[in-house]
Amino acid sequence: LDLQTMHASMASASLKSANQNNAMVTANNTNTNAGAGGGSVAPSVGGSTRLSRGASLSNMSKRTSWASVSVAVAAAHAAAAALGGEEELLGSDSDDEEGGGQDQDITTSTDFFKRPVEDLQQRLGKCDNVLKLLLSVVRRWQSLEAIFLGEASDLAASLPQDVAKFTIADEKLKDLLLHIQSNPKVLPFGIADGREYVLSSLLVVLESCQKALDGWLTSKKNAFPRFYFLSSTKLLEVLANGNIPPLVIPPIVSLFDGLGGLSFVHSAEARRTIAELQVAANKAREVKLVAAEKAMKNEARAMEVSRTKGVNIDDVHPEADAYAVLLAEVESGPAYVDTVIPLDAASHMIAKDGEEVEFAMPFLFLATSRSLEVWLNSLVELMQDTVKYSTDTAIEAATRWDIDLPREKWCIENTFCAQAMIIAAKVTWTMQAETALEELENGAEDALGRFVNLCTERLESLILMVQGELSVLNRTKVTTLITADVHCRDTIAYLITSKVESALDFNWRAHLKYYYNTDRKEVTASVCEFTRLHNYEYIGNIGRLVITALTDKCFLTLTTALSLFIGGAPSGPAGTGKTETTKELSRSLGVCCFVFNCSDQYSYNTMADVFCGIVQSGCWACFDEFNRIAIEVLSVVASQVKLIFD
Repeated sequence: LDLQTMHASMASASLKSANQNNAMVTANNTNTNAGAGGGSVAPSVGGSTRLSRGASLSNMSKRTSWASVSVAVAAAHAAAAALGGEEELLGSDSDDEEGGGQDQDITTSTDFFKRPVEDLQQRLGKCDNVLKLLLSVVRRWQSLEAIFLGEASDLAASLPQDVAKFTIADEKLKDLLLHIQSNPKVLPFGIADGREYVLSSLLVVLESCQKALDGWLTSKKNAFPRFYFLSSTKLLEVLANGNIPPLVIPPIVSLFDGLGGLSFVHSAEARRTIAELQVAANKAREVKLVAAEKAMKNEARAMEVSRTKGVNIDDVHPEADAYAVLLAEVESGPAYVDTVIPLDAASHMIAKDGEEVEFAMPFLFLATSRSLEVWLNSLVELMQDTVKYSTDTAIEAATRWDIDLPREKWCIENTFCAQAMIIAAKVTWTMQAETALEELENGAEDALGRFVNLCTERLESLILMVQGELSVLNRTKVTTLITADVHCRDTIAYLITSKVESALDFNWRAHLKYYYNTDRKEVTASVCEFTRLHNYEYIGNIGRLVITALTDKCFLTLTTALSLFIGGAPSGPAGTGKTETTKELSRSLGVCCFVFNCSDQYSYNTMADVFCGIVQSGCWACFDEFNRIAIEVLSVVASQVKLIFD
């Protein structure tokens, strides 16, 4: 609690009060002297002033203003209490006692009251220190409680000693807060013996737990490097729900380019368990049904007895009503038990744009480990394997374009994802373009002309298709393919005007091309000397950037920089597409790219976390408005970047 502002206001109010008292004493003495026949004012009023100030100090120490000041305590959880904000810590406005004491100390003739003034200041100062410590302890405790005492986290297994220390500190602090709640007066709480020592000890323990927690979070980030791109608060929220996948996925979709969610299902083992429980529930239902029907028959006989002999039915079969209720419950429907078995698998990945892609195999969250970072790494691998498998399927289907599968049907009547469709189309285009270049080199002068006509025909067929009836997802797929085909056609036309004669010509090598290794089933992207395997990061069914001649130059520059193990920095006016060009290149290579909007709030620690994440995960980082970072931070960042490149 920062009481400096309160102290200043107290001192100001006290000074005004003291000046008024001095003026009153002087005026009274002046009148007294004048009445005695003298026209002058007495030169000294020390005795009267001391009496006045003594009475003021006595009233200050006996007034009930400080006695009424309380610490405001509000319930934070069902089992504990917590302090409010700084402005609400003191339940009532503090008076000017401390400031008044300071004012009495700095004015003249205070030697007589020095000891009481110092005693009052000492008590208020001690109370101030205790309240500051209390707020520091409560803030640190509130930030640590959820993660240290959460049941869904594996923190207890990783840091058993620190969890035990925090549990003890938690109990002590809650006892202290409950004590404050029962006796909220500030002065008795602040000046109690040992209070400052207890709070200081709690703060030391909580800081030790915070340090251990930071180390634990670092180990989690190293195990799953994309955690470096989450804030500490968001990461703690994710880790607290680590064993509940439906709660984990929504906060971490920002760590993926296109992944927006998963389709959760029961695994085969869970379905077997559900079937067994269902059989048991059905058997129990049949037993109850037989018992209820028997009870109803007994009730019918009892009613017949009551009519013939005048006997009360309750004396014959008092349980009849209960069995009637049971029969109604059983006949209401069968008992379903699948809702009590948690969803422990995922069958599809769902893109942020709504596209659903079935996994190559169902993903079991807790099959290998209950650790969150382990199954997240497995999820990333399965995502990439699924896109790779879909790409292989699309490339294989593309070989039948001219046989039994028209290209316009190939792009919408298959199960592969939109990303795989674009990769397969570019792989096929690269292969056919180099075939045409080989024919040109062998003497077929119209090879490129025939190929550009073929590209135009394919483009026109897609344009006719997009003008018809298509679903939203299929329309996006076809539109994206049209965007890619336009660039492919323009590239071949440029080769013709540039009089390219072979595949070794720079004008051909300077374009981004895709090659497929049928033996290894790998897609390779190539631009001049740059060659890289496709990383198969899922991007969903999204529109792609229109590739222009300037975009090709940017791709050439950035990929050349990557081949030389240095970074790239596209420059230009705002809104010209620097960031989008970088993101498009990353998507073309199947790499996840994180965009950071830099500001003067970025510290070197923030940048260090980003660098740790990208060098361990293989992702890209695009720093937008990089020059907004403070110059002193940029000097450290330069050293960090140099260390990475070295």
